[in-house]
Formats: sequence, structure tokens, C-alpha cells
Amino acid sequence: MTDLELVIENASEIFLGDMGRALSDGTLGVHNGAIVYLAEGPLRHEKYRIGPNTTRFDARGQLVTPGLIDPHTHVVFGGERSHESVSYTHLTLPTP
Repeated sequence: MTDLELVIENASEIFLGDMGRALSDGTLGVHNGAIVYLAEGPLRHEKYRIGPNTTRFDARGQLVTPGLIDPHTHVVFGGERSHESVSYTHLTLPTP
């Protein structure tokens, strides 16, 4: 089994961004700076575990969400600016 670096547990909701839904009572696991585990309830995985050096964060009563993106625009720009958007194909966390 591989020890996770970070586990966020008991989150009231984990927002899944463009998937359009959220997990209740969710758990999120990070390994090598990438989110490798997302599920409702406690960590249950054959490959990953909470090890002695895993940082654990109890997010009870809190929302876990990807980085916030400010979608506002100004009239002077003439409206639609989607060509300026960046497409994210995977979720990663910055190195502390």
C-alpha cells in the first residue's frame, strides 16, 4: 500500500467542479501532489492508505472546492471572453 501525503476527511461537501455535483461526507486523498482519491465516506482503497506521516485535515462542516475562478467581465470588453479561459484536465495541489 502507498501512504497518502494529505487526507481531507469528513468534508460536508466536496465540489467536483465541471462534473456538476458534490460528494457528501467526503474524503480526498493526495499522493505526489495530485488528487488520487475522491469518495463519500471514509477512505477505503486497496492501493492508498493513511500512513504515519500523512497530514490529516478534519473538514467537518466545511466545503472543499477547486481553486476559485473569477468569471466576471466588463462591458468595455464587449461581452464573451471564453477564448481567454484555461482548460484544466486534471486536479493538482501546489507543493507546500
